[in-house]
Amino acid sequence: MQIAQVLAGYTLGRADLLRRAMGKKSSEVMAKEKAPFLAGAKAKGFDLKKAEAIFDLMAKFAEYGFNKSHSAAYALIAYQTAYLKAHYPVEFMAALLTEDMENTDKVIKNINEIRNMGIAILPPDINASRRDFAVHEKDIRFGLGAVKGVGDAALEAIVEARGDEPFDSLQDFCERVDLRRVNRRVIEALIKCGAFDSVGGKRAHDMAILDEAVDTGQKLQRERELGQESLFGTEQIVVPRAGSRPPEGDEWPENVLLANEKEALGFYITGHPLARHSAAIKRFATCDTSSLAERADKEEVSLCGIVAGLKELTTKKGDRMAFVTLEDLSGFVELVIFPEVYMAASELLKSEEPLLVRGAVDAGEEVQDDGEGPGGGNGNARGGAANRGSKLLVTEVLSLKEVRERLTRRIHFRVTTPGLDDRQLRALREIVGRYRGECEGLIHLIIPNRSETVVKLPDSLRIQACDELMDDVEKLFGYNVVTFE
Repeated sequence: MQIAQVLAGYTLGRADLLRRAMGKKSSEVMAKEKAPFLAGAKAKGFDLKKAEAIFDLMAKFAEYGFNKSHSAAYALIAYQTAYLKAHYPVEFMAALLTEDMENTDKVIKNINEIRNMGIAILPPDINASRRDFAVHEKDIRFGLGAVKGVGDAALEAIVEARGDEPFDSLQDFCERVDLRRVNRRVIEALIKCGAFDSVGGKRAHDMAILDEAVDTGQKLQRERELGQESLFGTEQIVVPRAGSRPPEGDEWPENVLLANEKEALGFYITGHPLARHSAAIKRFATCDTSSLAERADKEEVSLCGIVAGLKELTTKKGDRMAFVTLEDLSGFVELVIFPEVYMAASELLKSEEPLLVRGAVDAGEEVQDDGEGPGGGNGNARGGAANRGSKLLVTEVLSLKEVRERLTRRIHFRVTTPGLDDRQLRALREIVGRYRGECEGLIHLIIPNRSETVVKLPDSLRIQACDELMDDVEKLFGYNVVTFE
């Protein structure tokens, strides 16, 4: 403001308008101000070249600059947060998750970083979780405040009812918690995210008996308010619904369980649909979403992921294109899919299949996230230059399954010999016989910490590399038995 006053003869009011333009980083306003500034400098007898150089410095500073006090504040907070993260990593990351719990993208990014730091994220627990993310020994317990639809009033009611006596079942929860503040939708979200897993129930079973549990809880609470109690206790109120609940041992299939978990939390916490494809992802993807920002603008890359969101648009020519949110094990990225590619890939993009997408990086541009910035008096010390987020301009969309089947040459079965019996080997032989193909089969017989013997299957038992094969073998032996090469 003083520069504008002394050099160009601006009034305080007009100088403040220039300051605001700098604070808002308005290049258009700054461009318009240049001519009046130079005219004022000329009228006051200053050299126009020097005045122009000074104005250009002001315009450059307005792009993103700090005065010394602002820079010092940034440096101090950077030092403090770096110290806390280095010396108190669990506490620091728990606080960071709590601070960002309303922002799903940031929570996913933070959780991935936490896991890379070797810190475990414990799932939501109706007895152990509080509103915020909390330190539990050397791990972090998930906060119930991050569950979608669970507001502060419901959380307060849950903590009050829990007190010093943990809930021992869904029914116990519904009998003790204030159901006027904790409605059915809240309880449904808690079931779907796994908050009741620790009390022994299965999510499918708890969901099947939810209406019954809520009805019973409401009846008991009404009787307590009236000062009455059933002659034969709570059992008299419970009216089982024939056929409404599955056997206690039955659980949702993994894909349903994870889909419900994501619905409740906005992301996956106990697993991920792509986890079983991690080997294929390492083979075919050249980067992941977390490292995309490090790639050069226009660089060609390949990503593996699943579609988390799709928005179709109609171009001026009447063609359909789309903006797609792709999710992988590290986070999210926006895909821009133009009409020609979208026409060929629309069915794949609307499916739940893992995909391999190829395209060119659109690095975007740097923007600021700290309010008005220099001179605005409204800066945020947690701000700073931030990348708007790289996008991918897609040139090809493929099914990961098809790519894997087309490029796989060998299939490995890794089984441990303790507990291995003839029945399992015969079952494996039957599975291999069902999925005939062109791939060589290798069985690894592993004695843990001792030896590994590799047996090559005969050419008459060449195999097809497909998800169905992996599913059947994993049902027989468990996860991480089959790998494609």
